[in-house]
Amino acid sequence: MSWAELYTAIFNTLVVATGVLFISIPIATGLSIAMVRTNMFGARWAWFILFSQWVVPLYALVGAWSAGFGTQGWWPLSPVTLAGKPAAGLAAVIFVHAMSAIPSNVFILTLGLYWTRRSREELALVDGGNRNVVRRVLLPELRGWLAAAALWSLVPVLTEMVVTNLFQVPTLPEQVYLDISLGTDTPRTYLVSILLCTLPLLLVAWWLRRQLPELSSLATQMAQHAPRPLQLRSWRLPISLIVWVTVAGIVVVPTCNLLIKAGWESMLQPSGGLTHRWTFQRLLKTAIETTTLFTNEFQWTATLALASSISALFLASGMRWWVYWSGRAGWRHFFNFLCLILIALPGPLVATLMTWLFLNVPGLGWCYDNTLLAPIVAQQSRLLPLGWLLVGGILSTVSQSAWELGQVDQLSAWLRWRTLIWRPTRGLWLLAWLILAATSAGELSTHLLLLPPGVTTVAQRLFELLHFGMRYQDSGLCLAMVAIGWLVAIVVWKTREGRV
Repeated sequence: MSWAELYTAIFNTLVVATGVLFISIPIATGLSIAMVRTNMFGARWAWFILFSQWVVPLYALVGAWSAGFGTQGWWPLSPVTLAGKPAAGLAAVIFVHAMSAIPSNVFILTLGLYWTRRSREELALVDGGNRNVVRRVLLPELRGWLAAAALWSLVPVLTEMVVTNLFQVPTLPEQVYLDISLGTDTPRTYLVSILLCTLPLLLVAWWLRRQLPELSSLATQMAQHAPRPLQLRSWRLPISLIVWVTVAGIVVVPTCNLLIKAGWESMLQPSGGLTHRWTFQRLLKTAIETTTLFTNEFQWTATLALASSISALFLASGMRWWVYWSGRAGWRHFFNFLCLILIALPGPLVATLMTWLFLNVPGLGWCYDNTLLAPIVAQQSRLLPLGWLLVGGILSTVSQSAWELGQVDQLSAWLRWRTLIWRPTRGLWLLAWLILAATSAGELSTHLLLLPPGVTTVAQRLFELLHFGMRYQDSGLCLAMVAIGWLVAIVVWKTREGRV
């Protein structure tokens, strides 16, 4: 990495980060307030549809937008057509990252909108109506949550190289990946990844951790009462239309791109010319081809996702259990800090650390070349922090009084676990595992350089195919990842409604 390459990467990273924040944060704020705190039409369904994109991986979103606007789409905007056009490439990277960040930002801000002071809202409503409530109460109390949403938007920008690699935009994580994959890495490569990618995220996240409530406090607040909806009156229909059009643009348009592309075929006319049309038969054939041509990829992805998600859930549960039995807040702070470090590490750097570890520790070299142990361990940098949050959220739903009563009755640890934790929350544990498995299936950057010979996952195969424009099989694979996102959203919705 030369100094010129470093300066270019820093500039591009700043441009992408600024663009993503300016697009995703205002849109997510408006959507979350409208869907959670107003009486707009179809708010619950709009939230559900938007949430379905939460676990859809970045590369699938790139494929979804490229299906409509790629080299073979309706508006040429792809890695091939963007070559030699830095401004267009930057715009494409910003757009994809922003669209990917909005669902997560809405989810974070939804939590913040539940953490409000009812008395202040009532007073502001009397003094100046809905506008006064939003300006004087909701937005000021959302500052910490807006910072959390901004941080979450920047995590992929500083740790992932999927989008930038496809559109040939050299940002900091992309430059780190190129140095490592090409074997031209130097000490400067690792210094840059730590100082300019990991350290800024770590500092902001550690400061932000003190500004937000604990999961137990948030669960108590959400259980007490639902937030009071603001009555839109004559503005109800216009705001509902704006929200639904925005949600459709974020979710429906890329999904329709994939469906159209997967069913679009060219046919030879008797006169010798070509005609193009969409048919359901072509869509069905694409779905069949996707499941038959990539059977091995799906099997390896399922194996990796199963092992990685179970490992993350087991480790996160053990960490939470250790914090409880030790009775020391220091352990909780330590695990919080560990999870922050893991989530802030760039994916290519994680792969390099795993390679060094497995090749230099006796007995691990064979595992590196013949098993999935290295990718499983590497994926914990993404899954373990998520598992730590999910397990904490599950345990926060357990009644503290019931737990204390079990201690008074001198119930064994196993009996307390079975009766007080597992029995009332088993549906939540299934949901946590499903979220971790879906996240593992969509994760790419940490294990891209670690897969042993003969092993190819769906993420790796699709990442390779996307460099050459969208085709039938590419669209089918992207639709499969979108379907996983819908599956997770449905399970979350049923759990929220108490049906699981």
